[in-house]
Amino acid sequence: MKTMENSDETLLERIISNISDSGSGIPMDEDFGEDEIKKLLTDSFKKGGNEGLIKELEKYNLFMVFHDDDSPSNSSLVSDLDWCIWFWKDMDIEEYTFSYIEYPDEYKIYLHRTSSAHRMYGQHKIELLNTYSLETNIGEVFEQTVKDYMVDVFWTELDFALDIKGGQRFLSEMEEGEFSKDFDMGAFFNFDGIEIPQDIKDEAYQKILKNVEENCDQSVRLCP
Repeated sequence: MKTMENSDETLLERIISNISDSGSGIPMDEDFGEDEIKKLLTDSFKKGGNEGLIKELEKYNLFMVFHDDDSPSNSSLVSDLDWCIWFWKDMDIEEYTFSYIEYPDEYKIYLHRTSSAHRMYGQHKIELLNTYSLETNIGEVFEQTVKDYMVDVFWTELDFALDIKGGQRFLSEMEEGEFSKDFDMGAFFNFDGIEIPQDIKDEAYQKILKNVEENCDQSVRLCP
């Protein structure tokens, strides 16, 4: 994660500094080198000032990269702070990368969403989640935004999985070591990079068991 300190630097200077501090990574959308990105942004600033620079940042999805296929490590080359979360969804990975940037008049929080299956096959536009005044405690707001968003994802995806696959599939995957009632292991239904609150996990697991009970086929070995 990159963090930011208050300074009198211009937006362009801070963005260039973020690029230099971010380290290497594999581009997700546009295959630009670090020097090419710096030139692109410098030229956009010369032509359109901060407004032109911001448009260019958003046009290229904040220059998202990934660093490691074994852990949530997606990040933006230009953001002030990133938080990457993987949702393992029946052997695929949905990738959620949250970022914020301090602009001259406001903070913006963005979401870049893709998947391991589609990462290399097309662009995925960033989504602007919200803007905040510079008086905001952006660190706290950013953290809460990510947690609230991912809890909503958790419940939405759980309901979808129960409707399509049923609770019995969860118990079968648990026997195979691909699911845990803590929702933190395996490749069937697992959130990596964020801790889902325990009360939500407990409620969700009970919902799975209730689904099994309501739809149980007594010929299935795992049915109670």
